[in-house]
Amino acid sequence: MPDEKTPRHIHTDWSAKADYISCKEILIGSKNNAETTCMDRPAKADYIASIAIFCGGLYDAETICKVLDEEGLTDLVFESSFAKQLIQQGREEQRVRECAIENIITVLEIRFDMQEADPLSDRLSAIDDLQRLKQLLRAAVQVPHLEAFQDMLDA
Repeated sequence: MPDEKTPRHIHTDWSAKADYISCKEILIGSKNNAETTCMDRPAKADYIASIAIFCGGLYDAETICKVLDEEGLTDLVFESSFAKQLIQQGREEQRVRECAIENIITVLEIRFDMQEADPLSDRLSAIDDLQRLKQLLRAAVQVPHLEAFQDMLDA
């Protein structure tokens, strides 16, 4: 009977099971190494995160995350300088994205007397691609009428 901790796909795929076991051995070995050396917590966090990143070249993300979670290393990895940098970049990208959406809506409201609760607002909010939002901002400024903007949004 399969154990409950192992991801379901690993029970049926021997290659995936071997990857899971190998990944687990690498990360447990790294955890043990970090615990037996005189590393402070930030150094341990960076060390474990770098090993997890290395594992990313060998194993799928689901397996790595599962092992990190099982071994109680997820929080430590999130404390690493690399994870903190990625989180900060994500926040900055989110702020830029939200600003772009707000600018598009403002231009459309001014140019076409669009109401703020217009369904276009929801559609714009669903776009994650910052480059696409920049194109739509230019379009909002240049299109001759709101329908033309909607056509560009649909494209």
